[in-house]
Amino acid sequence: MSKSEQKVVQYLNEAHASEAGLVSVLRSQIAVTPRGSYHVGLEKHLDETRTHAQRIDQRLGELEQGRNPVQVFVGLAETLISQSRPSWHGRGRRIADRPIPTAARWRQQNPYGRRRASAGPAA
Repeated sequence: MSKSEQKVVQYLNEAHASEAGLVSVLRSQIAVTPRGSYHVGLEKHLDETRTHAQRIDQRLGELEQGRNPVQVFVGLAETLISQSRPSWHGRGRRIADRPIPTAARWRQQNPYGRRRASAGPAA
């Protein structure tokens, strides 16, 4: 396999991993979305994404005939790892990307050392 074909296979593996990851995100979004036009749109997007993943997989199969078994294993591992990434939470940030609260940050946010009042009634 030439270097250019190897690069195409690499990019197709990355694209397939992205599509597979998006399928799981769309499934989770559909599960929490109430019925309506947005729900229907998500289902349509899910169908299109699955079709894209199948077409990429088909093309990879065509290109990978006679490919080194080690390279096939690496491509499979990349796909599995991309699917296991944490989904997005909150304000567009992954949980792993959120800052960890520290004592210094707490003192910075609370310069007078008082805890913020709770929203509930006092006991």
